[in-house]
Amino acid sequence: MEILRKPPTPVTLELDGFEVGASIAVAIFSDKSEILQPDYFAKDDRLVLEKDNVFLLVADSDGAISLELPAPFSRYDREYALYIYDNSEGQWDFEGLRDSYLGNLMEDAEQDVVYTDSLRVYRPYIDIVGYAPEEELETYINVERMARTMIDNVTGGFYYKLQVVDLQGLGTDRLTVGDRVNKILELVENNVVVYQKGAANNPKPVTLNSDRNCIIPFVPKNEYHNRLDRRLPRVGSPNRYGSYEYDAIVATHRGEFPNGYNYTATLECGWPMVPNDIQDCMKILINDIICGVPNYWSKYIDRYDTKDFKVFFNSGKFDGTGNVYVDQVLQRYYGDQLYNNMRAL
Repeated sequence: MEILRKPPTPVTLELDGFEVGASIAVAIFSDKSEILQPDYFAKDDRLVLEKDNVFLLVADSDGAISLELPAPFSRYDREYALYIYDNSEGQWDFEGLRDSYLGNLMEDAEQDVVYTDSLRVYRPYIDIVGYAPEEELETYINVERMARTMIDNVTGGFYYKLQVVDLQGLGTDRLTVGDRVNKILELVENNVVVYQKGAANNPKPVTLNSDRNCIIPFVPKNEYHNRLDRRLPRVGSPNRYGSYEYDAIVATHRGEFPNGYNYTATLECGWPMVPNDIQDCMKILINDIICGVPNYWSKYIDRYDTKDFKVFFNSGKFDGTGNVYVDQVLQRYYGDQLYNNMRAL
């Protein structure tokens, strides 16, 4: 199932088909079937998730449930695994659920599962509810999903995600991240937290470079600092600067991110807003799919014969969305996506 992540927030999970007054427990897992721990959504002003994302509910008089999801679900696009368990015997009616039990929740309580599905929370590229005719809303929602997938196949998507990435120090003053980074929420060095957004005293203050593709040391404005962009030779290596002088530099500066050190960065990545031209492309594709607009040139048709019906397509039809106008617009984002992927290598 899918939930649109758009104002007003918070987003709400709604399901029906349960027995009236049924007592149930709703558990939300990551897409890798791991229960989401309270610290999963970072450490600053974000809400701690109640009971490790296990929520106790009772079906109403219509056999339906409604659950307002915690604030982080309204901030990020992500896919989860949704499990609903029977709680008729009150097996979930206690506080302080043990991590050890939650970790084996799927195995220990399989017999109590009454519903399971994927749960995708995402921001739509256009307000499909406001765009679609009321009597055709369901059709437009399905077509919007198809058109969005066509755009994502070319560009990689325009989502806003919470990313946790593993990086390795190279003996320089930068950690290169292969994504469109907006914020650094946390940085862990060799299993020790060295930076948290909003913390008063961080052992290793960091920030993003001007291109917002690398984590670099934070240096106050007007304070002289020459970033080390390559790993210096090992002590004793012959070089034209003179071994003693240059070796002293090596001994005192191994880079802010030493070679071989392990880092885990929690980042907010992606697109805070959907670009206007992508919204226009969505409308074109939706209209194409629903209305079947007979603009043959835009469909990559090179030749069309009416006798016995012969149609010849240009090979480009199968490389993009199938609409040449939309593909021309998406080309500008394809280059950006390719650059983000290549710079991580």
